[in-house]
Amino acid sequence: MSKFPNATGLLIGSETNTATYPETANASLQTSDFAGHVVNTVDFGTAELTFSGLKAIDYFGDGSFYLLNTPGFLEETPFTTPVRPDRGQTFKKNFPCPAHLLEEVQSSVSTDYFWSPLSREHFFNVASRAQPLLAISDIPGSVYSDPVTSQVSLDKIATFDADPDFFVVTAHDMSVLSYFTSLPASLDGWKADGLKQRTVWNFVDKLNPAFVFSPTNVTS
Repeated sequence: MSKFPNATGLLIGSETNTATYPETANASLQTSDFAGHVVNTVDFGTAELTFSGLKAIDYFGDGSFYLLNTPGFLEETPFTTPVRPDRGQTFKKNFPCPAHLLEEVQSSVSTDYFWSPLSREHFFNVASRAQPLLAISDIPGSVYSDPVTSQVSLDKIATFDADPDFFVVTAHDMSVLSYFTSLPASLDGWKADGLKQRTVWNFVDKLNPAFVFSPTNVTS
């Protein structure tokens, strides 16, 4: 946060741990992170809207941008691979995987770690896979404070992620960075521009920084 100009406001959740180092020995933030910034707090306890069972806040008050409460997620590390909502049959119908990626993943996705009904050794078929390629980690010490609740939150997100009127962007999603050459960037006109169609399958592009499906990336 200290990289932003002082005029940049900060938005944090009401339950965010704002302890700073060195006042708190094991704090992950520093006093300089907040210095000069106006800090605003979002409290989902006061939210009057819900999307698919998730509390929501209409941030600008005009229906253009919503903040959603996703219980169970707790990402404390800056370098993580986001778990995307399930690309189920409804999603695939509305947003089919581009033909060039359907062909590419046949050889780029490791069949040692990923499988589907129409896959065979060294030939991965993404269209026939029913479950998500990435899953919630239940390993102790992972970024998910409550894996079971996290999965429920993810399932709720998936119900409207398949809707053409919603553009879901997850935290730390490296797959969309190439579409935002400068920040802050505007999402005005995302639907008319076809931004969702052009980005939602980027994570299976082997040249995309979010690609983690080869044997080397999976085991590293």
